[in-house]
Amino acid sequence: MMFQTLPALNYALAMSGVRFRTYLLGTLLGLQLPIVLYYLFFDTLAQPLHLD
Repeated sequence: MMFQTLPALNYALAMSGVRFRTYLLGTLLGLQLPIVLYYLFFDTLAQPLHLD
């Protein structure tokens, strides 16, 4: 989660020899966990505040 929004890492991977298909596949697989964790965090936060 710490490196999810690290632009320097994204630029370094774009300039490296990683193929686009591999980069795209890693990005799609790597984003699922943070999205689920963000959902669970904000859902848990919204319940006591009756924002659901």
